[in-house]
Amino acid sequence: MPYQITINQSSAVPKYRQIINCVTSGIERKLIRPDERLPSINEVSFKYDVSRDTVEKAYRKLKQRGIIMSVPGKGYFPTLGHAGGKRRILLLFNKLSSYKKEIFEGFMAQVGSSAAVDFQVYHEDYQLFRQLIEEKAGHYSDYVVIPSFKGQEELMAMDLLRKHLPADRLWLLNRDLPGFGQKRGAVFQHYEKDIFSALHEADRMLQKYKRLHLIFPTYSNYSRGIIRGFQNFCLSKSWASRITYKDFEHVPVERATAYVVILDNDLVSLVKKIKEAGWEAGRQVGVLAYNDSPLKEVLLDGITVMSSRHKEMGSRLACMLTSNQPGTIENQFDLIVRQSL
Repeated sequence: MPYQITINQSSAVPKYRQIINCVTSGIERKLIRPDERLPSINEVSFKYDVSRDTVEKAYRKLKQRGIIMSVPGKGYFPTLGHAGGKRRILLLFNKLSSYKKEIFEGFMAQVGSSAAVDFQVYHEDYQLFRQLIEEKAGHYSDYVVIPSFKGQEELMAMDLLRKHLPADRLWLLNRDLPGFGQKRGAVFQHYEKDIFSALHEADRMLQKYKRLHLIFPTYSNYSRGIIRGFQNFCLSKSWASRITYKDFEHVPVERATAYVVILDNDLVSLVKKIKEAGWEAGRQVGVLAYNDSPLKEVLLDGITVMSSRHKEMGSRLACMLTSNQPGTIENQFDLIVRQSL
């Protein structure tokens, strides 16, 4: 049976973009044979009750991008460069870091040479994120995104993705965004549950201290689920606790306190304060950091960390994508015990 273009009348994605996405995906997923004629403009217009102008606009853009070609007297066909070719994937990260590098490496190792990947970074800038999504929509068979916004910007980002990208071509890393139905694919961290479980596992080692102190800057785009998980743990164990949201560099370090540190720059500040006080991590104070890195393996003779398996996160999503099996998976989260606790 010839490949059928599908249009969702209730979708927020413009119909011409739905046609572009459908044809691009069909070619790069090898659902359209190299010699297979695409439905004509009249056929698509009649079947889906859309204007000829809409279909012509989609086919014109597909031709401009070199994805299809028109053969006089015969119709539209995949171009030789795309027929049965590789999938084209947009990989959109929020920032560069050591653990994002692990996600990238895990993803690329699994994808291998089966796809052409365009890697972009939006540096947690919503306007740049919006520009990239609007410019890249319809150019790829799949869109892999690490969403990292909070408050109103998170809602705006969800609306933007819903408007411009088909749900079954959207794959989410590190966080899940509800509201895209069952078609999306996501491998994510459950921040609230993860930190609660990690602190519970570390409870015996924490007993040498009198209080817990979470350092969570308000400007961070990390999930507020971390705060909720920390508070829930402290309540469940009747721990004396404190949360610093800003200006940690001006907060004195306290003896008999275990510090839970989210950002690396706050970790550096804490290490300096411990050394200035002449104390030893794991004795007078405890240090528990978020996300592992090679530096944390050696700093203070080894810093205890709570960390997701980032390389596995990337490879698991790539496996879902290449096998066309969307779903949602919570990634493994570990407590790695070292000298600082």
